[in-house]
Amino acid sequence: MAKMITDHLKTPIVRIIFLSSYITYMMTHLYAYCYSAEKLMAESTNIAYGVFECKWYNLSSKDAKDLMFIVYRSKIPLKLTAGKFGIFSMEMFGSAIKTAMGYLSVLLTIRG
Repeated sequence: MAKMITDHLKTPIVRIIFLSSYITYMMTHLYAYCYSAEKLMAESTNIAYGVFECKWYNLSSKDAKDLMFIVYRSKIPLKLTAGKFGIFSMEMFGSAIKTAMGYLSVLLTIRG
């Protein structure tokens, strides 16, 4: 496929290597953010299960009330956002890859 793209462009091999490595780096970087955000959401909601499985019935009433606040807050998952643009998740990573491949396909078709 790279041969088909470079035949029309007459692009130096160094530029192609640089571009490929840059895109790989950026996709890896985005994947790391999305994976971390996905784990953050999962762990923040699992706190409620951890509190429920502890021996809360043996605690004092004040400590049990504190645990109720923890359970109530853990119903709302923590999220890593990109400003007001969107929420990082594996779903966002998949849609970003799908959109990028769609744009690449359109560009190659127009260039063709």
